[in-house]
Amino acid sequence: MKRQTSLIIHVLTCASILLGFVTSVQSAEELEDVGTYEKLHRQYISENPLYPDTQVQAYINKVGQRMAAVSKSGNIDYQFFLVDSFDVNAFAAPGGYIYFHRGLLVQLKTEAQLAAVLGHEVGHIAGKHHSRGKVMRGGGTFLTILTAIMTGSGDAMEAADLMSQVSASGHQRELEMEADEYGLEYLGKAGYDPNAMLEVIQILRTNRRFVGDIAAGEGKTPRTYHGVFATHPRDDQRLRRGAAGVSDEVVNIRFTDDGEFRAALDGMLYGGGTMPQNVPKPEAGSVVDKVNKYSILFPDDWTTELGPPLRSTSEKENEWIELRVSTRNGSKTPAEYVQANLPAIQLFAAKNIRLNTLSGHMGVVNTQAENAKSQRLAVIFNGNRVYEVNYYNTANSTSKHDDRFQEILTTLKPYRDVTASPQKLPRIRYVKAKQGMTFRALDRALHMGAYGEQQLRAINGYYPFGEPDPGEWIKIVQ
Repeated sequence: MKRQTSLIIHVLTCASILLGFVTSVQSAEELEDVGTYEKLHRQYISENPLYPDTQVQAYINKVGQRMAAVSKSGNIDYQFFLVDSFDVNAFAAPGGYIYFHRGLLVQLKTEAQLAAVLGHEVGHIAGKHHSRGKVMRGGGTFLTILTAIMTGSGDAMEAADLMSQVSASGHQRELEMEADEYGLEYLGKAGYDPNAMLEVIQILRTNRRFVGDIAAGEGKTPRTYHGVFATHPRDDQRLRRGAAGVSDEVVNIRFTDDGEFRAALDGMLYGGGTMPQNVPKPEAGSVVDKVNKYSILFPDDWTTELGPPLRSTSEKENEWIELRVSTRNGSKTPAEYVQANLPAIQLFAAKNIRLNTLSGHMGVVNTQAENAKSQRLAVIFNGNRVYEVNYYNTANSTSKHDDRFQEILTTLKPYRDVTASPQKLPRIRYVKAKQGMTFRALDRALHMGAYGEQQLRAINGYYPFGEPDPGEWIKIVQ
């Protein structure tokens, strides 16, 4: 057995560009150096690994190619990838790179729904939305961001933060609607029911309610994509009219068998984290803190004391780093943590960063300490843990100190013990519902833990009410 959207689609799906280094600018035919896109793709997947199942990857690409084949994209060479992340997300990058997270895949029920999301993403590239639109935060074009990376005027962490902002904001509303309408057209032309686009919208709304209910019960703020969850009735009406129009004109439904879709999901990793082979590996010689879940590498001529706090000092003792571990204390972002928990500290040239899948905030601090003429501070989130990384030097501050701090900081990685057998990780399985089967009974039999019943309802499209019909294929977690 194999192991394995409008404004509304972007409720939880389309980031429209990469969360990390990949940028969105011109269409492929407008960019001479297409190798740049390949380079950015490799940078992205080095931090966001792909799901390690070649058969599932091939299936995602096959469905995506059906959508690309009927698009208005010219000679763009589309490539589709499944990312090993439980985030409910999908996004497009220029040059034909489209990424789909397994967290979204497990929410879907049919191949047509998968095709709907992929068609929406193809629509962004076909519509040249990366060059037509603006970053919704800050107003800059995607071209500005890519130029900064290509010319070296922006460093990797700055690029990652810019792209995180873009992916959280998405495209302008009209471009999202246009991508949905392209997707509707592509569905019909490719042989899928265009109504699958409307089904995806409902799935995302239901998932948003599920995530919100769980977060409210725990007193947390739910993580959302683009901050857009409002329903716009006129958008719904526009899409429904569009779906009806496609059905009347070009639809020729050929793909209705979801056996291959189920086979791709059956055995797929469920939940947060990543497959063991995708866990970030500590670099040789790194200090590894298994309790606090991180690793970090210092230069060979530095001496390290484990503390706490961990302190590593250069051989000449004119610079050193201290790393303290604390908890978020309700802070939603690293910048908010600095304001709330380190009120005496004022950061200059502060910026958000993305560091080996972790979010952070860093800058220069003026300090009154007699033995330190400059100080840099980075606050990094890893789940509920916070790493406060302070850099000190006694010599006059120069750009080389910034370089040294960032060089060391980029070695900070989340650590996860992967000694457990991969076979023991929770996975999606398909079963046929029997007469009288309920999600509550399934949860009790599967011992899924907190919110197990709600999770089963959500991934099967029955949240918050309803029970499976006898003979229906449903997903469980084992």
